[in-house]
Amino acid sequence: MDHSHSEFWEWKKGLFAQLNIPNADGRPLYAYRLTEHQFNELEKLLRKNLTKNTKYGILGMLVDSSAQFCSLFVLYAAEWWRRRFDGSRWSWEPILLDLGVDKDSWSASQRENCIIEGLKRWRLRLSNTDGLRYLGTIAVQGGLPMQLLADAKGSIGRILRNVLKLATHGTELNIILNWVESLHEELPKSYQKKDVYLLLAEVIAILLALKKEAQLTNSLEAVDKLNKIIPNWRERFPLPIDDNEIKGLLEQLIRDVASERNDRCQPLFSVERYLDCQNEEIWQLRSTVFLPDKISTNDIYKQFDINEEIILPRILEIVIEVSNWHRSVTARRIAGQNLYFLNQSPFELKGDFAADEHMMSLRTMDGARWIIALRNGSELNSGLPWVFEKMKETFPRLIRQGGGGVKSVEAFIAVPCGWILNALSGSRCIQISYIEEPEREVYLVNGEVRVLDGLGRFWTIKTGRADSNDESFYWSGDRMWGEFIRPPLAFLGKPKLYKFSGETSYPIQDTSVTWTQGRILGFIEAYYAEHHEEKVRSKMVILPSEAKIDIKPESLDHGVIYLRHWRVANANLSKDSKIELCVKNEGDSLVLSCNSITNRPPEWFEVNLSWESNTATAKVRLPFPAKGARCFDPSGAVLPSESWVSIKHLAGYRIIIISPPHAFVELCLRLRHTSDPHKDHEFRRPLRSFGSNSVQKEIRLQDYSEDIENLLAADELLDAWVEASILIERQTSLVLKISRYDCPLERDDSLIKLGITSAKKFNINDIASLPLLALKLEQPADEAIILPQRYSEGVPVGSWEFSPSEKEPGSWLIFPMEGSAILFRPTLWVVAGETHTSRSLAKALSVENRLDRAKVLDQVIMEMSFNYLDPNWSYFEHLAEHLGHLPLASLDLWKRFIRSPQAMAALALRMNKLPDHFLHRFSLELPFIWEIITFECWKNATEYLKMQCIEWFGEIFAPKQLYNHITERVAEFTMVNEQPELRNLLGVVKSTALGEQCSEILMMKRTGSDSFFEHQLFIGEDCALQKLLREHSGTQWPNDSELFYLVKNYRKHHDFHQLFPTPLDDHKDGVIGLPILLAAQVATSSIHEWFRQSENIHKLRTYKRFDPEWFELAFDLTIARTVSCGLMKI
Repeated sequence: MDHSHSEFWEWKKGLFAQLNIPNADGRPLYAYRLTEHQFNELEKLLRKNLTKNTKYGILGMLVDSSAQFCSLFVLYAAEWWRRRFDGSRWSWEPILLDLGVDKDSWSASQRENCIIEGLKRWRLRLSNTDGLRYLGTIAVQGGLPMQLLADAKGSIGRILRNVLKLATHGTELNIILNWVESLHEELPKSYQKKDVYLLLAEVIAILLALKKEAQLTNSLEAVDKLNKIIPNWRERFPLPIDDNEIKGLLEQLIRDVASERNDRCQPLFSVERYLDCQNEEIWQLRSTVFLPDKISTNDIYKQFDINEEIILPRILEIVIEVSNWHRSVTARRIAGQNLYFLNQSPFELKGDFAADEHMMSLRTMDGARWIIALRNGSELNSGLPWVFEKMKETFPRLIRQGGGGVKSVEAFIAVPCGWILNALSGSRCIQISYIEEPEREVYLVNGEVRVLDGLGRFWTIKTGRADSNDESFYWSGDRMWGEFIRPPLAFLGKPKLYKFSGETSYPIQDTSVTWTQGRILGFIEAYYAEHHEEKVRSKMVILPSEAKIDIKPESLDHGVIYLRHWRVANANLSKDSKIELCVKNEGDSLVLSCNSITNRPPEWFEVNLSWESNTATAKVRLPFPAKGARCFDPSGAVLPSESWVSIKHLAGYRIIIISPPHAFVELCLRLRHTSDPHKDHEFRRPLRSFGSNSVQKEIRLQDYSEDIENLLAADELLDAWVEASILIERQTSLVLKISRYDCPLERDDSLIKLGITSAKKFNINDIASLPLLALKLEQPADEAIILPQRYSEGVPVGSWEFSPSEKEPGSWLIFPMEGSAILFRPTLWVVAGETHTSRSLAKALSVENRLDRAKVLDQVIMEMSFNYLDPNWSYFEHLAEHLGHLPLASLDLWKRFIRSPQAMAALALRMNKLPDHFLHRFSLELPFIWEIITFECWKNATEYLKMQCIEWFGEIFAPKQLYNHITERVAEFTMVNEQPELRNLLGVVKSTALGEQCSEILMMKRTGSDSFFEHQLFIGEDCALQKLLREHSGTQWPNDSELFYLVKNYRKHHDFHQLFPTPLDDHKDGVIGLPILLAAQVATSSIHEWFRQSENIHKLRTYKRFDPEWFELAFDLTIARTVSCGLMKI
């Protein structure tokens, strides 16, 4: 093997010499830019050494004996991904096949060691993103596959440019990754993989870094400036830079990132429609919705016309709605600021959806909802020409419907098939493409063109008009949202037409608008023309301004709906309504008596309406007037009261509530089946009644998943569950039972199966598609085994073959695959016999007695928390990879980890590979909060992290890796939607670890800073304390006497008393003082034993939940005050 080792090293030295570098320097593997010749030579070298000895296991032997082989193998694998991956299943097998070796010629642990050791030799580490652990890292190091670039250059460019629009101000990589992933449908299906998403996100991150380094602000000069300042900038991208099309794409992206968007001129919310013309023959109509990255509370009240007496919660949901398509983003208010930060996402639609009306709604978790129309989001008129301005470096964008001027010299006009376009003298007009959906022909025009529709209407379009502006129209009035299906536009009272010209909006005179009927009532059509050319033609329903809907529910299957003052002449049911309807006129109102013809009434029914002297019929959708609360599953089926739901499957479950006006409605969440029968943990949430024409309340169970998780975390029993009840005027109307899993499994000889009762709950398709995995806990590096399911005459019977006699001795965990439709309780099956494992963590988990197992686990965890190179960390990561999607209460290891603050600090800061959101879930699903980890623990963790970096990367490269890692980890941890209250604490931790005095610490230490923070918290009408007292006046405050006296006693502490405000001498002092006390003890590493007891974490959470903004701000600013006054020893 010595000769082979020298061959490997000589090959690498040749590569380094060609690049004029002394050794590996930490660049991504794709940046070594292997030529085709070098790749072939590398393949020959590896094949020669792998095939010269035909003995079984030669690959494993090379891995064990030659670190240089490992380094060349990972380089080869990365290049193989880039050159030969064709979108099929991504695995090691085809790579090994091309090297002439069998996939079984190395073990799982040898494969793991090969990749880790190989990456180390290149001064690299495993990727921190979720997905295929080692294969994913190889893919990221290889760059984007050539075949993908050949098949989908246009799609890639579109994704990158759309994401770049959101990321112009600099964004964390994981956020960019989420944006890219949300656009995955743009890619060929075979390349819709996490590895590809990450590589595309890397492109965006590199663009942003180049913009910052070169200070690019002018798109026209950006490429030239970059060529001068950073001549080899193209080398940074995971793309083939010798491809001319890729070069052009990169240069366009550089110009895009250098363009400074003028947010002051942009409306807060708007729509832009454009033509995607990358396919020469068939173009696509697309639309993009623009949202700000932050919005003031005042602007939210103004934009959605919300009564300012209504107090908005700290978390809102903004939903973009187009027909039956919708997508949402979360808006979260930052503690101490009058701003909501939006968790942005690309919003892009195509085809018919892009032409439909774009609306936006604002939702709160208690069911309140407000709806508005988006600027430039009106439905495109099918009877008008659509005019797109031809842009130099971007896609043609829609600037108007109908005739008018265009600034650009050339423009594109999209018209229905069969229309005629005549170019006037000296002008040009040629058909250039075709839109499939909605069906239109596209013409390129230059000069003056007249468009004729064959019905006598015409429009004139002139290009090259410098005085022209974008043009759009919209109707303004008391809009009815959601009720009308045909037409969707409906108003209470006569609406007014407005015109946008550029940035100016002004009303159109009423006399200029023509209505198809003299009596403006019911289904009606309006149109508006300028210079005899039609500009607007809209169909709508207009009702009297006093019209309203009243609902009188009488039982679950019967009720009455009153269409008051609608002046409707006739009404009849649409087909397939599944109800009986009795219609009666009462003056100018209509009474609809509804009876369900099934035992489970529908959520909605549709009615056709007509008015006197009006032949047009409108269709309206009305809620079935069932009394009380009903739950609907994701398919729309009614879920009976007392039904069970798994917490992992809450998405899509909705509760609809119809109650008398002003009735008090609340959601009660109560922990049940606990290990302690005296526990009485519950949360209550009142449900308010206001919003856009709301006739019923709708809440979604997933909005309360954090509350439910926290309740379950208060009990160690895996079988604990939460009872969710809807109470109307204190009377229970609906009860649902929410557990950690859907059902248990039963053992039967060599089988594992669903019980008879459980099997009846699920449909055959869900059972047939349910994969059961079995993992030997002593060897989590191995792949989990998929257990074969039994069938009877082609029908699944809900049982699977485990066959213990054919399994190795050890502890086998049987669990559901991530994303399974049925989430069953994980089941342990111990196969008797002698087991062999060198990992102390594996031995600890196999201890049979629960108390003994806890003691051994605690000892192993303590050793791991001080040594980031402990082999048990690899075992831990493998378990997280296989089992991390299960409820964390399923495994004792996770439950013992939270008992060690030092171990949790290690988990947060160590260089590791964990599933997405795995860390975040500890504070949700287990009795643990991050705010109890002391400054000393965090500081110790950074010291152990330094040792890990030195061991992995060497003394020279360790500082750079440490800086990148800790900066990235702290940023992720303190994001708005993670742990913002740790911002100051982890900022100090980061600065001490890197030996730098960041601006935040300097600001905290500045003279007078303590007084500044004190004023923010306690002094003045606008301080955080006064806001807390105002917003919760008249509400019941948490009142735990033990916690109250703990805070009261520490107010007298000689070091801490100065941090507290003047006491109120009642139970409110507990809520006010808790985050201050906790922060002071964390800063001085003197945490009280009370905070370490898991049963008290629920009390902490209850106090924090009462006003999260106060808790976050008081904790964060108290940390800053401990720095200012010298209490924290940095």
